[in-house]
Amino acid sequence: MTPVRPSLSLSIVADADALVVVRHVLDGLAGHGRLSDPVLDDIQIAVGEACGNVVRHAYAGRPVGPLDIEVAFDETEVVVTVRDQGVGLSPTWQESATGMGIPMMGALADDLSFGAGAGAGHHVRMAFPLDPT
Repeated sequence: MTPVRPSLSLSIVADADALVVVRHVLDGLAGHGRLSDPVLDDIQIAVGEACGNVVRHAYAGRPVGPLDIEVAFDETEVVVTVRDQGVGLSPTWQESATGMGIPMMGALADDLSFGAGAGAGHHVRMAFPLDPT
C-alpha cells in the first residue's frame, strides 16, 4: 500500500550529534495509537543504524551534508526513509559490507530497500507493521 504524505520530515546535518536528535524525534512516534512499543523499538534501532551509516560513510572525504528522514503512515504500516546526498553505494557494496547494521535493519523491518538518489546519494526505505485495528 502506498503511504500517505509524510507525517514527519526531518533534515539535519549528518554529524554525530544528529544521531541523538533523531533518537529523540523518533521517541515522539510513541503517541501513535497503532504503533506498539516493540515495533517502535525496532524502528529506533533500524533507523539509528541507517543514520549511523550516513554519518560514518556518506560524506567520507567530503564536506558533511544533509541527513533527511521521512516517516509516513498508511493503513497497515509505517514507512521510514533515510536519505543522504553523499557518495552513494558502490555497485558492489553488498560484497564489501562487513558490519551488522544492514543485516540488522533487514531483520527488524518487514521490508527493506535501497536506492540511488537523483544525482548523488542514496536512500534506505524501511517498512514496519502497525497494530491491526
